[in-house]
Amino acid sequence: MNRTALYNAVLDNFENNYLWWGRQAVKAILRALASQRIQELMMPPYRVRTHILLYAPPGWVKSCFLTLTMLFAGPQNCHELSKVSEPFLRGSTIGRGKNMEFVPPYVIQFPVFYTPEIGRLTNWKDIDMVQTWLELLEDGVFSTGLLKVASLSTKKRENAEKKYERHGLTFTGPGSFAYVCRFVHLSATYNSKYLGDEAMNSRYEIVTPNGDLNGNLAGDMCEKDPILPDVNLIKEFTKTLFEEEHKLDSMEVNVPAELRDVRDVSPRVYRNVKSYVLSRRWWGLKTTKEEILLYAKEMMKSHRRTDRIEDQILLFVEDQGEATAEDILKFTKELGHSRSWIYKTLKNLERNGAVQIQRDPNDMRRKLYKPV
Repeated sequence: MNRTALYNAVLDNFENNYLWWGRQAVKAILRALASQRIQELMMPPYRVRTHILLYAPPGWVKSCFLTLTMLFAGPQNCHELSKVSEPFLRGSTIGRGKNMEFVPPYVIQFPVFYTPEIGRLTNWKDIDMVQTWLELLEDGVFSTGLLKVASLSTKKRENAEKKYERHGLTFTGPGSFAYVCRFVHLSATYNSKYLGDEAMNSRYEIVTPNGDLNGNLAGDMCEKDPILPDVNLIKEFTKTLFEEEHKLDSMEVNVPAELRDVRDVSPRVYRNVKSYVLSRRWWGLKTTKEEILLYAKEMMKSHRRTDRIEDQILLFVEDQGEATAEDILKFTKELGHSRSWIYKTLKNLERNGAVQIQRDPNDMRRKLYKPV
């Protein structure tokens, strides 16, 4: 079975079980998996790998998508990530003296990491660790130190560098080394605050449902028996994706000239477009000009979420003359953002001097937001 046939078979399995929502989610996931193979096997000088964040309200089978993906990809290639720790980044050693062996960082041992709820990774008190994780998602280059590796023999260092050559593992000093991450991270959330988080938008492709998640869809999903993927299909998928080294014949992407005329296109959007085309190409799929432009517009729509909610709040305050936080919450309810995210946005607007703050004369505990 060739790669295109495998792609369609997995697509059909997700759609049979989870209808259009499953089909939409797995399309993004399959592109992410292909982007990892391109990044690792062809080592382009720019980031092709695409991280995925599935967003939907609680109960809408996001974790099921990830679990089924891990079944297809194989447990030997995937690792559930709930916390980023020092051993995860630095690795360790086992044994002593001549018997000492280097245990590489977890982050370069698996091509795929997945997190059913991304809040686990972002609600840390250690800000430096959060920043390190974001850097690994972006550039992937990391230098670290581990004093014990100073005791490794020259031969064992060379063996480790050879084994993880694709990850650029290099011992840079007696107790230090560097490497390059080529993994992809598949994650999900029900928390709408991530929709407007610039750090997340710049590192993840955020997948939101293209249709209505309603009772009809839930009934159609639940009233049919689940169709388990064929064992032979799983084996073939894992083998093709991770055991065989399929490379693209060309990394060239012809970006439509019309993209230059689209407002607010950035180098990041261009890079995302290239990744989109190359990842589909890995599966043997051709991409039309219309598909490229539609994808680019969706990416820009995602990147502008933060600015849009702030702009809409400012326009609302200007139209009203003054508004309380509760007024603004009622206005933004239909936009799907959580109360905590709206309050965070209001604090940012207040801190930046974008609105005037006065106390409500009828209730001094309440703030009145007024236009500047």
